[in-house]
Amino acid sequence: MTGINHALTGAMIGFSIGNPILVVPLAFASHFVLDTMPHFGEKFGQRTKLSKFVWTLDAIMLSFFLSYLLVSSQRLLLLGAVLAISPDFAWIYRFTAIEKLGSLPPPPANKFNSWHASIQKLETKPGILAEIVWAVFFSTAFVVIL
Repeated sequence: MTGINHALTGAMIGFSIGNPILVVPLAFASHFVLDTMPHFGEKFGQRTKLSKFVWTLDAIMLSFFLSYLLVSSQRLLLLGAVLAISPDFAWIYRFTAIEKLGSLPPPPANKFNSWHASIQKLETKPGILAEIVWAVFFSTAFVVIL
């Protein structure tokens, strides 16, 4: 799932639950629930123009959304958003080492990363449709409630 969709979901959990003690585990767990659903993606190391466009747009939208939550002091929503994205932080090194630098061998995946990768069986190019529907729904919900 794209970062913006993880963040929107985590923020909505923060808004709906309102209790940080519950938001922390629920927002974190939401990441894995979303990763089991159909979503956009390509095999690691096989980036196309479409994926570069999607990930660039995702980074821009995610930056604006997180910045908005930060400046508007929506701390609980920001907490939910960041926790919902956080499991993907593990991929940053792997992406940088393999795709950008290309000369650093990535370390063997630990059990957590192996499991995280294994649940994403429904990650495909057509999954972009599910991503769009999810983003439009939750973005609209935030416009209405905020």
